[in-house]
Amino acid sequence: MRMGWRARVCIGVTAVFSVGLLLPVVFIPEASASGLALRGSLRADVRLSEGETLNLEGFTFITSLSGDSWRTTSRAIVTDGTFSRFDMTDERTIGPLRLRTVCAFDPAVGFSHLASTALFSLAEVSFANYLFLSEDPADSYDQLSARWTGGGISWSGVGRFGICPCLTLSDIELAAVWYLASCDLFMDASSLFSCEEGFEYVRITARKRQLPFLSNASFATELILATRFEPDRKTLTPILRLRSGQLGACITPHMDLAIGPLPLELQGIVFYGLALECTLGDSVELLMATSFDPARNYELIGDANYFELLQIRGTVASCCEQDASWSFATYFEDPSTAFFSWGKTALSIELPLGDRMLARVECTFSTTAPCWSFGIGLEVRF
Repeated sequence: MRMGWRARVCIGVTAVFSVGLLLPVVFIPEASASGLALRGSLRADVRLSEGETLNLEGFTFITSLSGDSWRTTSRAIVTDGTFSRFDMTDERTIGPLRLRTVCAFDPAVGFSHLASTALFSLAEVSFANYLFLSEDPADSYDQLSARWTGGGISWSGVGRFGICPCLTLSDIELAAVWYLASCDLFMDASSLFSCEEGFEYVRITARKRQLPFLSNASFATELILATRFEPDRKTLTPILRLRSGQLGACITPHMDLAIGPLPLELQGIVFYGLALECTLGDSVELLMATSFDPARNYELIGDANYFELLQIRGTVASCCEQDASWSFATYFEDPSTAFFSWGKTALSIELPLGDRMLARVECTFSTTAPCWSFGIGLEVRF
């Protein structure tokens, strides 16, 4: 059995955990025309690649009409010169209800899907309902979520129902978050039950800050221990973080623990990757990542075809009180016949040309066809 281990050494890095809830809605006509506002945007992207003609890669036209407590948006998308999608979104607030509905169409087949969300509260319990109607009735479902607090614990529950051919319960997930003051531990747990499989898993995570003997005025440590119980296995994932406000770097070695059949038997530690993130100055970020296992390339690099990444990105002052952004990324592959195992380089720049205009430029060079491509884009907002 293998257990994943990630030891993270960080400086100036803050992790943010958030939970979102979803739910249903219907288009409701607005009677009042007071406070109407019309907005929109137009975006076009063209690309020229080796051995190909100039291609309209993407074209998006968005219009939005809004009132005091509602907004209706339409969007048309052209991809590779073909009209590929049209959707309409309606958002509004009616008393205690917040509603959002998206209706999407595929020009090739007609209706694609309708997704409706409703948010409301009753007796200090926050509810969210999400309704999804698909072209294929088998993919349609309804999901009801609830969040509340009791006994010093934040609770949440999610029930998912199939709606075709009739309303049928699919699965239930329960979760809780709490703090153990006596041990200075932040705890969270969740469990999933499905009607087809029954019990699927229980996950318990404990977070301990300021570990004894590893923390001082310059460094802060955090240990996260995540345990997942499933019917046929148990997974233990410890994560160690070391942060400092004096340096702007974060080193993350990625490791697997090989566990033997006996209790607490550790057969070895396997390093399968390493990542380094740091900040250079006020506006430049550097990322370097290396994968030692081809099967884990996508996890570390974001592309299974490459084993190493060097990326630099940042912002520079531009006109109209807006910053221009840029990114330079080089990927390395194995095997490779290129110098230093080079595989691909990508450069992108976003440059504001005014309060309501943005230009984009992208260049890509690669050892595989197409060996080069050049793209430009323009977005105008009104």
